[in-house]
Amino acid sequence: MIKYYIYHPFDKLHRIWINSFINHLKKNNIQFINWNNIDDENDFNIHFLDKIKNEENKENIQLLYICHPIDLLNNNKILKNKEELNKIKIHKILYITEPLNLLIYKKTYSNLINKYQISELWTYSKGNLLYYKPIYNIPFKDCILTFNEDINYINEINYNERIKNIHKIVFIGIINNERKKIIDMFKDDIIIIDNIWDFEEFKKIYHKYTYYLNIHRIKKCYCFETFRTIPILNNYGFILSENINIDEQNKYENKNIIFDEREKLFDIWLKLKEENKIKENVIQNLNKIQNNCILYRKNII
Repeated sequence: MIKYYIYHPFDKLHRIWINSFINHLKKNNIQFINWNNIDDENDFNIHFLDKIKNEENKENIQLLYICHPIDLLNNNKILKNKEELNKIKIHKILYITEPLNLLIYKKTYSNLINKYQISELWTYSKGNLLYYKPIYNIPFKDCILTFNEDINYINEINYNERIKNIHKIVFIGIINNERKKIIDMFKDDIIIIDNIWDFEEFKKIYHKYTYYLNIHRIKKCYCFETFRTIPILNNYGFILSENINIDEQNKYENKNIIFDEREKLFDIWLKLKEENKIKENVIQNLNKIQNNCILYRKNII
């Protein structure tokens, strides 16, 4: 039976996906060990490396690396761990956490596949899978968050909080020049949230706000930012998103989300604001969002 060893050296990064994946493993009675303490070398040796070495049936062992590619390439502690893990002949999976239409990541991941003896690739969006699978001559699949209790931080909409903030839209992430051009159009309507990791902090945001903005780091990006967007959808949020790859766009279009060109998102926002000036419309829209979330929360994406 397969057993996963999850190498997740920085606990904050990708924690939501890790929790969702671990929940999936538990529900299916699949064994795993999750390691997330890069600052404790002794812990790595005793509770991760030695355990892999002592596994009798190594053909059943799957080692999953999930970490930012720059850290995998340059962090000395990670590189030291990698040297030890490379001595063990097991199936190694690399989770691609970044969009491959950025040339720097395309080249970086090609390098990492060789350095880390990778046998298989997973990623967070079909955008990477659809357009870049031919580049890498190994199995490549999308493995994303699911709509389940792991990312269900609130059980129902707090109507008083949502109504107070109904004319605000939230952007979660880092602002670069490409994003800033669009975000500036929203002026005082937008709330920018960066460097947030704690589940309780996310819970406060999801209680207060209904609308969220999703803009790619660069234009013509095919990937859907599932690490960020699925928890929003799972907690009764409504997203205005820049277009993504056609497969995922078709899959999500009946959810609480509107896709369009990035330059048109502000006009869509103005229409929503105008509609929400009437309190009856606000209640009606919040009810629709809550009911739609309940309908699809039970489905695996």
